[in-house]
Amino acid sequence: MGDASRVPDRKRWFTARVVYRLSRIGVLLVVLVMATQLNRWSREGHPRFFQFMNTPAGRLIANTFGAWRPPSERPPVIKPRFLMNSLEREVQLEIEQAVWDRIRLTHPHIEKSPYQVTHRDVRFRTELSGLRMVVIPPYLVLTDARPQDVEPTIEELKELRAKITKEFSPLFTRSPGKELIHIAYFEKRSSYDAYQRRHADGMSQTSGYYNPTVNLLVLSNQSSLDDVDQEVDQMMATARHEATHQIFFTYGVHSDHRIENEWLIEGMASYCESGPFGSIAASQVRLFNMAERNHQMIEIDDLVNHRSSKGLLAYGSTQLAYSQSQLLVHFLMAEENRSGFFKYVEYIRDPANFQQIRDANRFQLLAEVLDMRPSELQARWHEHASAL
Repeated sequence: MGDASRVPDRKRWFTARVVYRLSRIGVLLVVLVMATQLNRWSREGHPRFFQFMNTPAGRLIANTFGAWRPPSERPPVIKPRFLMNSLEREVQLEIEQAVWDRIRLTHPHIEKSPYQVTHRDVRFRTELSGLRMVVIPPYLVLTDARPQDVEPTIEELKELRAKITKEFSPLFTRSPGKELIHIAYFEKRSSYDAYQRRHADGMSQTSGYYNPTVNLLVLSNQSSLDDVDQEVDQMMATARHEATHQIFFTYGVHSDHRIENEWLIEGMASYCESGPFGSIAASQVRLFNMAERNHQMIEIDDLVNHRSSKGLLAYGSTQLAYSQSQLLVHFLMAEENRSGFFKYVEYIRDPANFQQIRDANRFQLLAEVLDMRPSELQARWHEHASAL
């Protein structure tokens, strides 16, 4: 009897063991498939990857498996003051005092700083502790240059921010004023190049770039050009372009999950970088005319639907792609098109519409929001380009 009763127990134990092992294998297979998919989305710059990275699970994975990366490249971690160590609290007080001292210079009667110094600011300061801190609210600048050499650039960026606020504030989803904006400004070109190689090695050599992961603008006041005047113009154009990216991401004009196509992100930045604000330079008009004569203009529907991990660099003529993107935004910012354009931006970035627009034809969607047929939108855009 005893042996007979143990047989069912052995069978149940054996069955449970098999089920347990198969379950482990199944879970591992699911994790492997998910990891493979995330890796593919990451390499493609797919909006699903950025959408996932902005969830609690995504941030946990990013900070766990990104532990080999320097802290300046990891997504920011929310850390309240009571969890900071003594050094972090000391740095926080240093930044708060610098912000307050600067505010009182221009607003002596103000009683409280409108800016909140957070662990994100502390982390930025400690990561570049060897650089000098210059505070010109809302900008927190770390630099190897003298303050008087940095301030003209920052003042110009403040003026740019005011113009962007005037033109695009209906699209702001986050209120400007409480969060400090970070800039790393290098006077020595060798220092900038070393920093870029360490943190953005895949980028071409420029005089500035913006890192949306940590919301950091990195600038150099030197370039490789021999012509000093052209060098200054190029540096300021780059600074305005990248600073526009920073403002649009900081204030929520663009989505956190990067659903927008490249023409929209780069076209809006190029529109704001130009001087005067929102204008089309004569050199760009010449570029359009030459491309038109040589039948090299990028078809507008192709540009609006274009999405690539290389961005607009995937086009043979990158300069033309950027210029046409700017020209399209210039057309859409015209008084008769602006409200429809803003509705398009709002619809595209809304996470609630993610599933509907993920695989949608963006050009047809843009035409629909503007209350035009696709052929009519193409014709009006060509008419606008020809009138320059």
